[in-house]
Amino acid sequence: MTSEVLSTETKFTTEHRAWLVVKRGLYYMPNDCGYTGIRDHAGRFTEAEAKARECIESGVSVVRLTDAPEYSPRCFDDLALAHTRQKLAEVVAALEECAREIGEWSRPKSANGMTMPRPDHPLMFAARRANEVLLKARGGSSNEGE
Repeated sequence: MTSEVLSTETKFTTEHRAWLVVKRGLYYMPNDCGYTGIRDHAGRFTEAEAKARECIESGVSVVRLTDAPEYSPRCFDDLALAHTRQKLAEVVAALEECAREIGEWSRPKSANGMTMPRPDHPLMFAARRANEVLLKARGGSSNEGE
């Protein structure tokens, strides 16, 4: 399949399975396999599927995926924290990979054929800020080397 076809299928799935079912403050998991307080782990339903499960008397409601909080009101704090840490670790790993891929090209100098923009240039600010965030994520101080 081409990436255009995959993109269209993904868009269709995302748009049409854009509902979550909530019972007593927790999201239904996929395939009716229990409950979760973490939106990323919740089952996705079409509007019709979600509305068919809705029953206010039983404490079952529905919410659009875009309106649902990342962690439901009844999510255990330790699970929310562990999930947040996992997502942060994934972001840091992605940044590390980007830094490896960019390599020396992220540090303009005559040796790699690039000219250094002025220090107040927006790209220099962005590069400094990205390096500070990565350094902090690695456990260093963001003002090292100053």
